[in-house]
Amino acid sequence: LRRYQTFQGLGWQVEARQALATALTANPGNCAAVTELWDQWEAQSLWPDPDKALTKEQRACDQSQRHIAMRYELPRGDIGGAIARMHRLTLRNPRRVEWLLTLGDLLERTGDKKAADAVWDQAQGVARDPVNIAVARFDMLCARGDHEGAQAHLASAQAKYPGSYGLTRALSTSRGTNVLEDLRVDGRPVIADF
Repeated sequence: LRRYQTFQGLGWQVEARQALATALTANPGNCAAVTELWDQWEAQSLWPDPDKALTKEQRACDQSQRHIAMRYELPRGDIGGAIARMHRLTLRNPRRVEWLLTLGDLLERTGDKKAADAVWDQAQGVARDPVNIAVARFDMLCARGDHEGAQAHLASAQAKYPGSYGLTRALSTSRGTNVLEDLRVDGRPVIADF
C-alpha cells in the first residue's frame, strides 16, 4: 500500500493502480487498500457493481458499506436499505462523524425529523467542533429548499452556541447580508459635509 501511496503522490497513475491491485491481491481484506480503491474509482467517476468488482471481504469493509449505501442503494431508490446499512456502521463506530452525517442526511430525506435530529445531535456531541456540524446541517437544509427548517435550526444552534462566528456568518448569509453589515457607515453624509 505504501508503494501505491508513493506512486499516487508522484502522480504516476498507471503504476499506482498496479501497486494497488498487487496490494489487494496479496491481502483482499485490507480495508485501507479497499478505501483507496473506492477513492480511485470516485476520482475517475467509475462506479462498478460492487458485487462484481469486489470480493466478499472487500465488500465487508466499512468504507465499502458506506459507498454501497450512497452509490448503489440510494440511486436505485432503496433509501431504507441505505439507512439500515449506515445505521449498522454507526453502531459499529458511533464516534465516526462522517457516518453520522450521512445517516442524518438520509433520515432527513425520508422526512423522519425526530430520528434525524437525534443523529445530528449525536454527531455534534462527538465532533471536535460542533459548530461546524450545525453549519453543515444548515447548509444541507438550505440546499434541500427547506429554508424555514434551516432558519429554525440556526436559531436553535445560536442559542446553544452563542457568539459563534460560524453561525453568525451562516445567519448573515441566509439573510443576504454581510457579517460586517452592522459596522457599515453610509458615506453620503460624510462626503456631503466635506
